[in-house]
Amino acid sequence: MTRTFASACAAACLWTTAAFCQAKQPAPAPAAESTAYCRSAAEVLVEGSGDDEVAKVWQKCKRGDTIAVNAGAQGAVLLIGRLCDFTRPIVNVGYQVICVLGAERGVR
Repeated sequence: MTRTFASACAAACLWTTAAFCQAKQPAPAPAAESTAYCRSAAEVLVEGSGDDEVAKVWQKCKRGDTIAVNAGAQGAVLLIGRLCDFTRPIVNVGYQVICVLGAERGVR
């Protein structure tokens, strides 16, 4: 009987010690904001390559979205320079330049 009681006390002590000695789990990292392919950017950029079209892209898409710019369009080089994030990969596929929408830049 005393042996059973001693075993129960030892188990209770071990259980309590294990419960209090566990390290706290670090808070989970916040989930990355999801991005997507912004098709409306391609639709807007077909209309032209001026400041109005660039403003529409910024309204319809968010930073980090993947966009496509027609490389053969007039002013495409300026659009790529203003819209694409150069720290991320930029891919040339046929007549399309696929890139990630970066921070808003002006023109000097």
